Amino acid sequence: MIDFKYLSSANEERIYDYLNNLANYQGCICAKSYIRFLNSSSVSSIDIYIDGNIVASALETGIMTDFMVIYPKEYNIDIYAAGETESPLLTQAVSVNKNSSYTAIVAGETIDYLHIRKERKQDIPPFREAVITYSNFSPINGKVDLYLSDGTAVYKNIGFSETIPNVLLFPTEEIFEIRSSATQEIIASTPVIQLQRATYYSLFSISQGGETKLIVTLSGLNYLDLC
Repeated sequence: MIDFKYLSSANEERIYDYLNNLANYQGCICAKSYIRFLNSSSVSSIDIYIDGNIVASALETGIMTDFMVIYPKEYNIDIYAAGETESPLLTQAVSVNKNSSYTAIVAGETIDYLHIRKERKQDIPPFREAVITYSNFSPINGKVDLYLSDGTAVYKNIGFSETIPNVLLFPTEEIFEIRSSATQEIIASTPVIQLQRATYYSLFSISQGGETKLIVTLSGLNYLDLC
């Protein structure tokens, strides 16, 4: 890190002390990351451990945790049926980068998958638009298409575990639908959502009780202290 003090004259030391402290503080913020978990499996209730510490207890199918702070390194994530502490349903090593936000999706009939989805900002900040991204974590439909309520196709042929790139939309009231790519049958839809300008949204299709549910949530990019 550059020491601002040594770029200044003596009578400016207080200013540059402030800048150094600010830089150190910002560096601390930029070092940490965040993760949240979504249960899209057929196991109705699960416990999740990171490096042996429980971080989600009795997480039911279709429910997402809040974001939690996590620091850059490799972690071991163990997933158990709720209340169990032996014979994990899934164990997976996960690498976390700094200054990032992740959604970890637990999926599969017997918890076969743990998918880590990183949230990504636009290169140019979206001042006038809403930004949406969609991830397909329901394995029971084959490929799907994402549509707006007026019949506009946002993206087509999205397979299981795939995530579409950010899509910018005009901020208005909207209903999202997913349709079978093969038959165009509507599989699931969201309620009416009032999209806000300069706001990121995450859509997920998940399995819940043998059916597909389309959920929408605010992205952590809107409010987490990321640089």
